[in-house]
Amino acid sequence: MKSILVTGAAQGFGRAIAESFAEADWTVGAYDLDGDKVRGWAQHPNIIPGTLDVTDPDQWSATVTDFAARAGGINALINNAGVLYGGDFIDRGSFTQDSALVDVNVKGVIYGCRAAFEHLKAAGDGVVVNVCSASSIYGTPDMATYSATKFAVRGISEALDFEWDKHNIRVRTVLPLYSRTALIANVETAGMRRLGASTTPQDVAAEVVRAVTAPRRSPTKVHFPVGWKTKLLEATSHFSPPFLTRFVNGLLVYGDRVRL
Repeated sequence: MKSILVTGAAQGFGRAIAESFAEADWTVGAYDLDGDKVRGWAQHPNIIPGTLDVTDPDQWSATVTDFAARAGGINALINNAGVLYGGDFIDRGSFTQDSALVDVNVKGVIYGCRAAFEHLKAAGDGVVVNVCSASSIYGTPDMATYSATKFAVRGISEALDFEWDKHNIRVRTVLPLYSRTALIANVETAGMRRLGASTTPQDVAAEVVRAVTAPRRSPTKVHFPVGWKTKLLEATSHFSPPFLTRFVNGLLVYGDRVRL
């Protein structure tokens, strides 16, 4: 039986991802800062629930060692844990909030990749999927710091996919657009109002399953957009000139405040 470790699994994307792999007969390590909440729903016999602060390297090392011992190794890692604040960068943000986003969204991913590397290498065909965001396609107003952290996630994913190819480890991202989960329950931005929040945790989980199980191919597919809106944004960003990409993305998420 293959095994997979999922962070941010208390609810939303993480829970849907964990449940999807458990139903597919994987051994699933479902971890979250709120480990009690995971234990509250994780009744499937294939799920091993636990507590993990992804900003703590020592906890990462202990968690992957323990899970690998209990599951017989680690075939895949899903870095899903994330935090967010929305609104104007100056009016709504703070040094403390910016630091929290970088700690969880960026350091949490980097620490996870580093901690799990030897186990993924030993698996022979390891996979990392970093839950990224459509906000990594172009800088997103009203979500500036969050968008910046997701650019970092995209960057580390692309770089490690090259570096770790020699170890038969694939590194992928999934790129969801706005989704009505607890992460954005109290967040309202112009982009959310204009584009809606129709993506579901199950949509994201399905894309993660595809990213993990997709065979190696050429050309390599690293990024897996979720939903047609994100697929369109991702595709057009590669072909339009920079000024037009800026304008289209700004128009979609910022409305008539955008100048060409």
